[in-house]
Amino acid sequence: HPYKWGITLHDSHFGTVRGNILYNIAGSGIQTEQGHEAYNVITRNFAVHMTGLGEKKVPDATSSDIAKDGSGLWLRGGYNWVEENVVADARFAGHYLSSYYIKARQIPERPGVPVTQESVTHRYLPVLSFVRNEAYGAMQHGLWGAWPSGCCNATNWPESTIEHLTVW
Repeated sequence: HPYKWGITLHDSHFGTVRGNILYNIAGSGIQTEQGHEAYNVITRNFAVHMTGLGEKKVPDATSSDIAKDGSGLWLRGGYNWVEENVVADARFAGHYLSSYYIKARQIPERPGVPVTQESVTHRYLPVLSFVRNEAYGAMQHGLWGAWPSGCCNATNWPESTIEHLTVW
């Protein structure tokens, strides 16, 4: 299909995505695909001219029919450090934070072990850090988010903090 992703973290933990330039992507620039990707550092990346459908679409928890909206950073799971990224000219959102339909996540306790071994199941996880990110240009949303910590009706969700976000 015509919608592609620039950089995808798929079942990836304890990694670093730093200093990349993404241009003219018909989908999303950088994304966490499954929603349980954790402890990654996503920092100092620049995504410009993200095309796509221009609308959010997350049909269900298992679908791969995601991240076609035209967002710079599309984070299905926020249990990562997201700092000092810049997005310009994204069709839908500069930064997209949503854990739609994710009710539980298997996350390894330490680097180097598969998710199936020495992992912990978490229901709700906060965004570890969302600091000094920026979005500018003609886009629908500088930041779009829903259920960033996990899905569905619940109480006692952990707090996710957005700090020093610049949208213009």
